[in-house]
Amino acid sequence: MVEMLLSEGAEAVVLKERFLDMDAVLKKRNPKRYRIKQLDTQLRLRRTRSEARIMLRLLRGGVRVPRLLSVGKYTILMELIDGVKLSDMQRSGEIPASALRKSAAELARMHNLGVAHGDFTPANIFISGQEVFIIDFGLSSSNAISEEKAIDLLLMKRSIKPEEFSKFISSYNPQGKAAIISKLAEIERKGRYQSRTIDSVA
Repeated sequence: MVEMLLSEGAEAVVLKERFLDMDAVLKKRNPKRYRIKQLDTQLRLRRTRSEARIMLRLLRGGVRVPRLLSVGKYTILMELIDGVKLSDMQRSGEIPASALRKSAAELARMHNLGVAHGDFTPANIFISGQEVFIIDFGLSSSNAISEEKAIDLLLMKRSIKPEEFSKFISSYNPQGKAAIISKLAEIERKGRYQSRTIDSVA
C-alpha cells in the first residue's frame, strides 16, 4: 500500500492511499511521547471515535462530508474529495459567491444537527464540481451550544473579506439564527477573540 503525506497537524497525520482500487484519505492519530502512555491511548481512542461519530451523524443528516470507508482504533479512512480548497481559491482571487452561499448552507445544516465544527475556515472547505464539502472534524463538538456555533461564524468571518462574509452570512439560515448572531456580537464586544467589529448581519 503506497501512502502519500497530505498534511500533518498537532494531533494527526493525513495520508493519501489506495483502497479497493480507489483513492482514499487516511487520518491517523499517532502516539505522543510527551503524554503518559495510558492517557495518550485513551485520548487518541476517544477523539477518533468522536470524530467518526460526528461525521456519520452529518452524513446521515445530509451534510456533504467525506464518506466513511473504515474506522480503526486510531484511524479514520474516508473517501478522497476531488476538488479545490476554498483557501486556494482565496489566494488566487475572489471567492465565488456561489461557493460562499453553499458553504453557509452546509454550516447551517451542521448547526441544525447540533454540531459545531471548531475550525470552520476556507482551509476546511472543498469545492468539488458544483458542490461544497466540509472536512476535518477533529475539533468538532456535538450537542453544541450557541456560543460554539457563533465561534464557527467568527472563524469564517476572520478568514475572508468583509464583502465575502456578507454574502456568506446572508445564506446562513439555521434554526435559532438570531440567538447565534447575538452570541457572535457578544463575543466580539467582549473582545474575547480579535475580529472585525460586527455590522448588521442578522
